[in-house]
Parts: sequence; structure tokens; C-alpha cells
Amino acid sequence: MSPSVRRRGVCRLCRPGETGRVLGDLAEQTGGRLFKIESTRSLSRVFLEVLDELRQRYLVSYSRRALPQEGWHQLTVPRRRAGAPRLRARPGYVAGQ
Repeated sequence: MSPSVRRRGVCRLCRPGETGRVLGDLAEQTGGRLFKIESTRSLSRVFLEVLDELRQRYLVSYSRRALPQEGWHQLTVPRRRAGAPRLRARPGYVAGQ
């Protein structure tokens, strides 16, 4: 994991030129996606990508029967068949802190 994003969701201060990397790390660690806008000419394309992504969102929930132990718990969401849609989710969660 990058030192720019910690599992507790705290982002350190960015130095000049690090903003893109820090935002990319934050998006990855929270199950999101970073949309990069290189110029104003790419705004329409990126806006359409965001709309497409919002149309394809689903919420899958999970509840443990017993309380988890404190600490980091990795999450994995397997695809049951080849060619299934690509899944994006946060990599885990912290319990009991």
C-alpha cells in the first residue's frame, strides 16, 4: 500500500506534483476510480465515462454472523464465470478500532 493512503482512511499532505498519485491511491483503496482530465477537450469524454459508470453500479452487501477480530480484514469478490463483468470493490475493512 502506498504511504499516501493509510488503512484508516487518512491521507497525508500532498507535495507539489503528487496530487494525481494520492487521488489514484485513494480511489483504489476505497473501490473507486480516478478519472483523469488532461485538457478541457477531454471533458465531454470523461463526463460520458462517469455517466456510464453510474448506470452500471450495483450494491452487494455482506454481514458476518460473528463479530470479526480487531484489525484489517481483506475482502475478495470472485467472479463465478469467465467473461463475467469486471468487479471493483475496496480491498478490505478495519474492524474494532
